[in-house]
This record gives sequence, C-alpha cells and structure tokens, in this order.
Amino acid sequence: PSFLDEEERSLQDDPDSPWGQGFSNPVKSLLNSTLENDALYPIPYVTSGYDPRSIYSQGIHSNPHQLQRQLLHPLMELTTAIRGTHHPHDDSRTPSRIPTISLPHGLVTDGGYSLLSSSYVLATRSSSYSVLHPLRGLSFDPVGLSYLLPRLGWEFDQPCAPHSVGCAILLALGGYAANGVDMVATGLATHYIGEERKLNLLERALSELESWGEQRLLPDGKRLYGREDEYGNEEEDFRKNYGHLRGATTRDGSYRGDPMNFAKFKNQQCKNVAVGNVIQHLSEFDVANAGEYGCPIAKSDLEEDEYGNLVYLKSSDPSLVLPEERILMYGTVNSTLVDLAATFQDVWMEPTIHGVMERLREIAVTKEQYEGKKGYEEDVQVAEAAGDLVKNMERRSPLALSVTHRLLVLGSQGDETVESCMEREMGAQRKLFSKKDGDFERWAESGM
Repeated sequence: PSFLDEEERSLQDDPDSPWGQGFSNPVKSLLNSTLENDALYPIPYVTSGYDPRSIYSQGIHSNPHQLQRQLLHPLMELTTAIRGTHHPHDDSRTPSRIPTISLPHGLVTDGGYSLLSSSYVLATRSSSYSVLHPLRGLSFDPVGLSYLLPRLGWEFDQPCAPHSVGCAILLALGGYAANGVDMVATGLATHYIGEERKLNLLERALSELESWGEQRLLPDGKRLYGREDEYGNEEEDFRKNYGHLRGATTRDGSYRGDPMNFAKFKNQQCKNVAVGNVIQHLSEFDVANAGEYGCPIAKSDLEEDEYGNLVYLKSSDPSLVLPEERILMYGTVNSTLVDLAATFQDVWMEPTIHGVMERLREIAVTKEQYEGKKGYEEDVQVAEAAGDLVKNMERRSPLALSVTHRLLVLGSQGDETVESCMEREMGAQRKLFSKKDGDFERWAESGM
C-alpha cells in the first residue's frame, strides 16, 4: 500500500508536480539519468532526489505551502518509509519486516540520500555521495542528514567516530565527494563490493532466495491426529511460551508445547538471515570492519608476503598450504575523508562557519613558508588541502553555508531525533526556496 495520504496520492496525475507525470508515487519519480560529457562526474548519475531547476521553472518554489505539500513532505515520508518506520496518522512507528537493499552504483547527491536509508547500502567503486545544494543557495533536504552526519561512525564504533564533526562539515559544507570506501568507513554505506562482476552474482542469489513469508529454518511442526487437546490454543500457547523468549523449555531442557509453535518461533527469529549472509559473502568489507567471513580481521590473523605486507590470511597449519593457495585478503581501508577530518580536527571546533573558514585560510597561507624546504612536504600538502577547502566553501552561498552549519549544530544535540531534524530541515529548506530574490533564484536564473 502507498504511504501517501489521499491528497498526496492525487499528485501522480498533477502535470505541475515536480515528481513528473504518470508516476504512481514519489519512489518512481526520483531522477535516474546519466550525466553526459561531464568531466567532473564521469560515472553514472543515480539520483539527486529531484531537479531543483524544475522546481523554479514551474514556480513551485515561490509558494511555500505547495512546495511543502508536493515536494518536501513527500520526500520526508519517503525517507521515513525506507528507514522502516512510518507514522502517517499517529505517533506510533511500525518497523518494516522486509529489509530494503540500495545499490548506489554511481553518483548520489543531496535528497537522493533518502534511498540510502535502507537496511543494506552496498557501495561500489563507482559509488559517490556529495552535498551540492549550498552551491544553489539551498541547505539539507528533509532526509535527516543534520542528525546523521554529526554521528557518523557512532553506531558501529568506527575509527571515524571521534572525527564525525569534521566528516560532517567536509561533506555538507566543504564540497567533499565521498567515494565508496569513504561511505563504508563513515557508515553512509553498510558494505563494499569492489568487483562489478559480483553485482550480477548478488542479483541472481537474491532472486533465488525464498520470499520473506516463506523463509524458514525449520519445517512446520506436525500435530498428531487425536491429540489436539494436549496442545491447547495455538496462538495463546505461542505468545505465552515464545513471545519473550521465556518458558520454551522445561527445567531439564526438553521442549515444551505445540511443535507447530516451536517451528514458528524459530523461523520468526531467523527471518532475513539468508539475505544478510549473501550480502556479507559477496562483500569485501563492511561497516563493522568485517570481511567476507563475517568477522573483523585483526593483524594477528594475517601473515606477510615477500615484501613484508600483511596481505594473506594466516593458516592454522602453513605446511599444508602451498604459497599460491594462500588466501589473499584486502588491504587496509584508508579513507581520505576521515584523514582530512582528523588532520583539521581543531579547525572544526570553531563555533561558526566563518571561524572555520578563517582558520583554514591561516593554514593555507603557510604554503609559501614551507614550499621548497626539505622535510616539510607534508606541511605543504596540508596547506594545499586547506586552500582547496576554502575555495570550495567560497563558491557556495554564504547564507546556505550558515544555515547548513546551524542545522548540523542543532542536530548534534543529544535530545534530537531523526524526525525532529527532518522537520527542522524542511522548514529551513522551505524558507531558502521561497526567499524573494534569494540565492536560489539567482542560481536558477544564472543557468549554471
């Protein structure tokens, strides 16, 4: 069933809707095209959520009520539905039983992140995510980025967690385009699949799995004829014995209750395990630093090659394994995004975006001081990186930068939720869209 209410569902036939014509719901209307003759992004363009220039050309941006009803609110509802919780009529939230899998095999920008709110997000060598809205005088779309970005790495205690603020500023304000490795290293994606040939294997394997309703670990239990009274009420017995993992066995550990309910309980606990196993097996590494074996690989688990690099999985009995039969493991995952965030960690602590930019300028001017001097090569690289970041920020709308930075600060507070952040993002974006003679209007009229 559609997650839109009756009023929003009628937009599918609205020729003025930015979601396009003939689409049954906003999910099908997300842009799916390819950037041609663009040297900046020579990779497939997956989605940006919507076309901002279309919003301007149709005049929707100047009507805040229409903008919220036809664009921002449906985008927020889409994000909430993909995340697995949705509350269209009340405050109750229903977790999704069926996992959604996103495979951003190309460039995703801005509100397109709504499709990356899935249970599984599989990044590839062609995957990339960036925030381009500040270039257009806009801020976050209502997809929860102001909540997510300041908490990058927290969920799985990743190495980037202490630098989450820096990662957030680089992505939201610095124009950094995160590649597939960056996305997994920060939690924007859950798994990394480096070899494109594996995508075909994944699609086929998933298509051959049982549907959610048919997945089972044990066959249904059998009831013996003439002994139904011994089992009692099936549903009541199931809730009593297995609803909270209590009462399933007697004191001596033997099974107690209806065999049909025992099978139901076990099968209910094992839903979607096969889906996770398939994805894990075809992934090179995941967000929890686990390889295809499903567990983290430590340095003590590896052995060196002829060059002294830890690249082979250590065998329990090396005498039984020929050199060419050794299992080659993937190298250490290095994220440029996390490295930059750690390098300038003191800069990100400035309370305003203007303070951040000024600190970066101070570092950038040191290039002349160190350039050409032996032993200061790294200092020159740091100064150049700071200069590039300042140039990227200066290209963006000052108002959009300030609004986005403020959203990040407010979203990082402990009492915030994804829902509260999305509501705040929607309000800010609505004002930036509808501002008369604002930066968004000037960008749209410029044709850039």
